[in-house]
Amino acid sequence: HGHARRSRLASRLRARLRSVFCSAICATFVHLRDMAGDCVLTVFFEGTSNPLFDDDSNITTQLGLFFGLVRGEDLSDPITTPDDGETSFKMGFDGCGVAFGACGTIWAVGLSSQCAAVEARVRELLAQGRGHVRLACVGLSRGGCAALMLAQRLAGYDAERLSLCLLLFDPVPGNLVQSARYVDPCGFTAANIVMDVSRCRPLRRVLALYPHLP
Repeated sequence: HGHARRSRLASRLRARLRSVFCSAICATFVHLRDMAGDCVLTVFFEGTSNPLFDDDSNITTQLGLFFGLVRGEDLSDPITTPDDGETSFKMGFDGCGVAFGACGTIWAVGLSSQCAAVEARVRELLAQGRGHVRLACVGLSRGGCAALMLAQRLAGYDAERLSLCLLLFDPVPGNLVQSARYVDPCGFTAANIVMDVSRCRPLRRVLALYPHLP
């Protein structure tokens, strides 16, 4: 009976998290849709050990599901050129542990490279003469920290040309605030890198979700 009760509780919790997550992402996209602009770029950063899709093209987390549901031209491949007539684009990244191995798993190596790829796309879209780029980032676990890291990279961009919204699902840098504060005076760890995004001029909204067991 105890096992059945725990199974029912876990099932209800998963359903509740799915409902909250779907509501949050829909609210973010509705906000972007209601803001008149020239194009929207939606970016998904997976958690450390999660591929966006497995080898059989099956989703591994809800981020893969949301990525598939978003309608837009996929710019994940760097050789893809954005269609001048398209106004909706998307990008998706495997977790840093999947894409960059043990170094990605332990030290979050690779997040910076993924953020650089997104920034390059933003610059490309702006260079096409689009009046405004609306950027929505969804990040899970270490992917949430990737979204914050991206905000740092875009901090100096003109808010009249670029706006940024973040949806962070249980963002985890990999090291504690105490260690970042007292053991990392040079600011090299992921926690220190993403801790403060207050100077990001294009940043409009941030929603962070931290699930927990009852």
